[in-house]
Amino acid sequence: MTLFSKNKHTLAIGQVLAGTADRPTTLRVINGRAWITSAGRGGDHWLHSGQRLSLEARRLIVVEADRGACEFEITSASKDADRTGRLRALKEDLMTPFLPTEDFLR
Repeated sequence: MTLFSKNKHTLAIGQVLAGTADRPTTLRVINGRAWITSAGRGGDHWLHSGQRLSLEARRLIVVEADRGACEFEITSASKDADRTGRLRALKEDLMTPFLPTEDFLR
């Protein structure tokens, strides 16, 4: 289960929210400024209103309101979009011509 169970969050200055996302996620700052760090991603990030940051699935994400209140939203690929991407990749694999090797023919 993800700690980011709702899409929009509002933090007071200095307030922190941490958690993981089940799928690749995009964090977008709606108002204010946020400090974001994520496990496995080098460096810290400061985002202002309108800016976005893509984050990997199943990694710890920490968000803190910086210089005042901050409102942000978290969106992730839906299960259907995830499934569609996997099906497209499978289709590409199936469309690739099969060229048997000599070992295969023996």
